[in-house]
Amino acid sequence: MKLLSIEGPEYYLEGHKLLSPTMAFSVRKTWEATTALNINITRLDGTQLGAGALHISLPEFQRQMRAFRTTSINISSLLALLAFLFSFGYHVSLFFFMPFVPVRFPRISPVDQINKNPNPSLICKLKAHDGVPVLLEVYDPLLQQRSHEPRHANLPPVLLLPGITGIGAMHNLYALPFLHCKMIDYFTQRGHRCYTLTPRWGCDPIVAQEATIFDCRLDVAAAIKYIRDKEPQKPYVIAHCQGSVALCMRLLDGTIASCDLLGMTANSVFMNQVFGYWNSLKGKTTLLIRLYEFLAGNYFPIMSNAGSVLFQRLLDILLRFYPVGHPRDPCTSTACHRTSFAFGLLWNHENLCVALHDNIHQFFAGTHTKLMKHVVNMGTKGICMDNDLRSLLTEENLQRLEGLPILFISGTDNRVFDPKSTLKDYGLLRRRFGERPYRRFLAEGYGHLDPIVGKSAAEDVYWRIFAHLKWCIENDDSVKGK
Repeated sequence: MKLLSIEGPEYYLEGHKLLSPTMAFSVRKTWEATTALNINITRLDGTQLGAGALHISLPEFQRQMRAFRTTSINISSLLALLAFLFSFGYHVSLFFFMPFVPVRFPRISPVDQINKNPNPSLICKLKAHDGVPVLLEVYDPLLQQRSHEPRHANLPPVLLLPGITGIGAMHNLYALPFLHCKMIDYFTQRGHRCYTLTPRWGCDPIVAQEATIFDCRLDVAAAIKYIRDKEPQKPYVIAHCQGSVALCMRLLDGTIASCDLLGMTANSVFMNQVFGYWNSLKGKTTLLIRLYEFLAGNYFPIMSNAGSVLFQRLLDILLRFYPVGHPRDPCTSTACHRTSFAFGLLWNHENLCVALHDNIHQFFAGTHTKLMKHVVNMGTKGICMDNDLRSLLTEENLQRLEGLPILFISGTDNRVFDPKSTLKDYGLLRRRFGERPYRRFLAEGYGHLDPIVGKSAAEDVYWRIFAHLKWCIENDDSVKGK
């Protein structure tokens, strides 16, 4: 609406109400949301002058109601009033009864929502020490426009290790086509050859159903050996979640020497593991996993649809009420509900683009329960453990980490692993080996996975990793020579 000041200039006043999932089943929060008006005041040319909020208290609302007077009946105004009341009540009810809103099953996104996916220059099938095949994708650095030679060809390679994404996921976590700037693009544009590993949990279904995180350490070792044989420089590793844990296990058992790596970034977790609140309750026992195995077998699918078996459809209904640990994050995606149930809430929804959220099923596939049992057992004990549930954090093993520069990253809203996980590692290594090789970064407002796949992750997180990589290049000899 237009405002006319007593001095003469005209202004625009714009108001809007904020309705969100936090209102679900809460009369108090619904009242607060519907009686608060957020306003912006601008000049006619659009220049922002001010902003604020108008609130109506209950006594003021009661006085307004008492001030109403009857008027003559007018059909058109009555219909307009009824239309407004119906529209207002409908939109409020969508948020108040959020868990009962129809769920959205995975669907194919419009082509215009998907960016061109970078194709790997090479796909290698490696064999781990126990003979299990795994996949390693290679992305060459971008070519200079005229010379067709890689920029900064002497730069060290980057190995990217994902968390658990399931068997046969359509897209690599670090090369998702739904992002304008994915991590693969970010580092290849800066002259680094990138390698992405698909561990055994995402390759052969027969192997995957018997795999554990401890087994996957062999896959990480095979990838690093391949890179060391092919590249003149040591790789820098960016590891997320259980990919980071698998790398940690291989470093601790001595198969990978810390001097074989330039440095690394560990997102969310490394050695010590502190579950988020709901994961800690769920992880006190593997009873929930065993119950699922009894009812539906040892495979948990992320993708479901209206034609799924009855048990999976019932599970989708129940998961509407699964506590995600953050009141602003309920959504209606069955794939999102299922990832939250399997792993914990993976992100702050505000950090995701719509296309990515609509296509969770394309980069998360189903996973087997044996793998999840191992994750639960480690998270409950709070440490890395082998297949016999013996701790790997011995004095001898910890000594093997000396000299490896590590950047620890945790999102402040991480509901899978509490930020205390990286704080424990950071403190332990600094006390043991000194402060210089270690950094820790808390990504404000980020969750578990959105530091990797968030729509603004390049501006908020990637540059921190790149800065640490540059620091490792500049200080390689001095750090390792301590």
